[in-house]
Amino acid sequence: MENTYLDFYKKINIQKQIDILAKKYQNKRILIYGAGQMSCELFENFDLSKLQIIGVCDSKYKQDTNQNFFSYPAFSQEKLKELDFDVVLVNLRKSYNVSNDLKYRKLINTKNENAIVETLFKFPLSFLIREILF
Repeated sequence: MENTYLDFYKKINIQKQIDILAKKYQNKRILIYGAGQMSCELFENFDLSKLQIIGVCDSKYKQDTNQNFFSYPAFSQEKLKELDFDVVLVNLRKSYNVSNDLKYRKLINTKNENAIVETLFKFPLSFLIREILF
């Protein structure tokens, strides 16, 4: 079992996944959802420069706080209605729940209701098999 999120990211080869997302979403405005320890490890240790990140959103941020997260603007969930983005990449341990909440509750009837919402990381099949068997 991994000791840190950094170990986890290395095991799933997150940099390769980031590079794939950068090609997939070239010229798309991306919002990262999640500003906890997991995202701290990500922003500190991997190259996100190829992603057109407009900011980071998290439930811990309150309306109009003018905070930053690793030099990116930090937004409250309420700002999701006002921001201009094409893609939300969810970077949380329980990303499935948040992804569904965003798609089916928070973005409905907003100008961003057609935004793509997906997890920032995928588990490679080899990683899942190794984790299950060993």
